[in-house]
Amino acid sequence: MGNKNVRSMSWEALTALATLGTFFVILVSAIAALRQLRHTGAANQVAALLEFRETLETPRSMAARRFIMIELSERLSDPVEARKLARVPFPDEYQDLMYVANLFETFGLLVRHRIVDEKLACESFGYVILSTWNALLPVITCVRRTTEMDVWGSFEYMAHLAKVFNERSGGAYSTYPARLERMPQDSSLYDRVRGSEYDT
Repeated sequence: MGNKNVRSMSWEALTALATLGTFFVILVSAIAALRQLRHTGAANQVAALLEFRETLETPRSMAARRFIMIELSERLSDPVEARKLARVPFPDEYQDLMYVANLFETFGLLVRHRIVDEKLACESFGYVILSTWNALLPVITCVRRTTEMDVWGSFEYMAHLAKVFNERSGGAYSTYPARLERMPQDSSLYDRVRGSEYDT
């Protein structure tokens, strides 16, 4: 009788242990799967950031952004050129404006859908995005009112994130940790070009 109880208890104990073991196997498998997803997500994010940087640094992108930042405001003050810029679609000579706006629109979509982290995006490209948005704003506003379409909304979203990030960092787009001591600075070049030796 006693042996039957021992056998019965032993079988119940083994069943419980087996069930517990199965649970741990499932738990470990789930943790491994989550880690794999995290690594995959991180890899996708790195790939997206690198691809965006490479595109941003192509000769076409750099020339287009240089035009936007340096020459566009002057073109907008010229009545003839302003009328060209108000056309939709843009004339061939201004197609690169759309190219740049679409580039930032695509990047904004990646951030909105959490393929790229917001903070990482702002730390990497915040200044470029916000300065480009501000320079293109007269053109973007004109296109929106002409077409009655809310175009480049994800570009605007990224510009907003960059603006908030800039304000929180004290207006310097600093990604340096606030509580960490800074490395020594070398102001020799700055002092030389700002000094009387180079003044005209």
